[in-house]
Amino acid sequence: MKNGLILAAGLIMAHSLASCAAWETVTVNESKAMMRSSMAPHPRLLLPRDEARWRKGIERNALLRATRDKVLAQAEAMLAVAPIEYKKEGRRLQVHGACFRRVTCLGMAYRLTKDTRYLHRAEKEMLAATAFPDWNPSHFLDAAEMTMALAVGYDWLYAGLTTNSRALIRAAIVSHGLTPSLNARRNKWIKGRTNWNQVCHAGMVFGALAIADEEPDIAADIVTRAVTSLNSMNEYAPDGAYPEGPGYWSYGTTFNVLMIAALESALDSDFGLTARPGFLESAEYMLHVAGPSGLWFNYFDCGMNSGVNPALFWFAQRRQAPWVLWRELPALDAFNQKKISVVGGDNRHVPLILVWGAPSRTPTPPAALSWLGRGSNPVAMHRSSWTNGTAAFVGVKGGCASLPHGHMDAGSFVFEAGGVRWGGDLGLQKYYSLESKGVDLWGTQRWEVFRYSSLAHSVLVVDGKPQNPKGRATIVEHSATPQQRSVVDLTEVYKDQLASARRTVTLHADGVTIEDTIRARKGQPCSVRWAMLTTATPKVDNGTNAALVSGDKRLSLVAEGATGARWEVYPTDPPPHDYDAPNPGTCLIGFTTTLDQGETRTITVRLRLDAPSIVNR
Repeated sequence: MKNGLILAAGLIMAHSLASCAAWETVTVNESKAMMRSSMAPHPRLLLPRDEARWRKGIERNALLRATRDKVLAQAEAMLAVAPIEYKKEGRRLQVHGACFRRVTCLGMAYRLTKDTRYLHRAEKEMLAATAFPDWNPSHFLDAAEMTMALAVGYDWLYAGLTTNSRALIRAAIVSHGLTPSLNARRNKWIKGRTNWNQVCHAGMVFGALAIADEEPDIAADIVTRAVTSLNSMNEYAPDGAYPEGPGYWSYGTTFNVLMIAALESALDSDFGLTARPGFLESAEYMLHVAGPSGLWFNYFDCGMNSGVNPALFWFAQRRQAPWVLWRELPALDAFNQKKISVVGGDNRHVPLILVWGAPSRTPTPPAALSWLGRGSNPVAMHRSSWTNGTAAFVGVKGGCASLPHGHMDAGSFVFEAGGVRWGGDLGLQKYYSLESKGVDLWGTQRWEVFRYSSLAHSVLVVDGKPQNPKGRATIVEHSATPQQRSVVDLTEVYKDQLASARRTVTLHADGVTIEDTIRARKGQPCSVRWAMLTTATPKVDNGTNAALVSGDKRLSLVAEGATGARWEVYPTDPPPHDYDAPNPGTCLIGFTTTLDQGETRTITVRLRLDAPSIVNR
């Protein structure tokens, strides 16, 4: 079977993954026969074949040893926790993440120790899930994660499960996961290009591979469908920038990695998926998108705190590039020292780091200080140092608000210096907080939500109007030497507002310069607001001098080319609507200037740290 599926993988690459019909007509029947004949034995999902050698490798690596001990401690604490119960919040099932976390943690603990207490507790967790009336197929992300959770448990614990438990779990995987996934009319994710495409196909592939011995026909159909329909992988081209932002990279790409790893462990082939343009390069994206503070450039629907990203350990291993883990290694060390928690589904993929491995010593720093990601939502990052925690860092983006999870934030930037994030982004508002109040979050009402609007971002606002949601901003220039600098063409974003607009961001050792070159339309004078979102304390002196203060650090703001403009503070809290999330401790600092009809103006804002504490070392 394995040789046959390797041949099938070659056919896919020869015909191109985009050519779904070629794969289906040529190989699907062969695939069914192969699955009947010789699938890898249980455990076939993710785990190494030589488990004794694997356990010895963990013991020899201090960081992996600490991670193992953390996983075992969490599994021990889970023994006393009641199994999950069916619970929904709005349209979402609330326990899918917790189910995956518990089954994976308990299953990993069993594989490491052979202690049957972990096996039996995981069995209870899975049986509780089989008793659910459904796994919420209307929000199929939930069904996908539940399917993956039970597939992992079924596979890893197969030999120790009772015959009855196996039958119940297998039946639930089919009835609650695989069968509902076959409704192509309802499941738009099948051919989609967002994280749903990755997460849902991955969950279904896990379910299919876990029960392929007993259900070879549906398993072959599911695997075939997945490897020919992973259209979301086109979004990584050409450089690896993930259009939905780093938070959704952490979600979607992790499941993409899980799917590839499961195919390889069960069938000895990745079906050409790893070679898709930009996919492996997306590890650089995640490396560069976090500042020296460890906080993300949190554009679109994204939080600031990055935590540990286990999928990057897979990337580092696959690419033999330990420097990819420059930020992840200290993050994992910090996670291992945190208080044990068994609540919720956060950090549910951490146990898989034990499979993917970690370098035994600190890698050398990454070589590049600047990075550019093109594609549908281009982004650029610059920094003055990797080894200095108080280094200067700036990220700037282009893109289009109509992309999935989009904000009206083309041209926005974040800026760090001296260990302080001076310029930031409000990021994500929890979806249920809006949906529960009747907000059409995924329609045009989205742009009325304060955090998603132009008014809440570090962008130009012309005549108080929103950015054009269909306009697309591109990064037209990017350099690392002699100056670290990026130029964003914003003309489409300000269609019918400005004749042209470009934003140039230049990083210095002690700050950043934001230069906006704009031209008013003929016969259309305009008012332009320049503003930057911040959590620092603003200081404005008679409107002529401005600074930001954070602790003992002070950032000076100097504007040139904004004739007659006066610095002022624009409040962000309370926000304008009752459905808007509060934004305590934040504000926008900026000014408003006017342009005559047809006038071209360059507005330059220099942000400089007063203390010389961030010189490159």
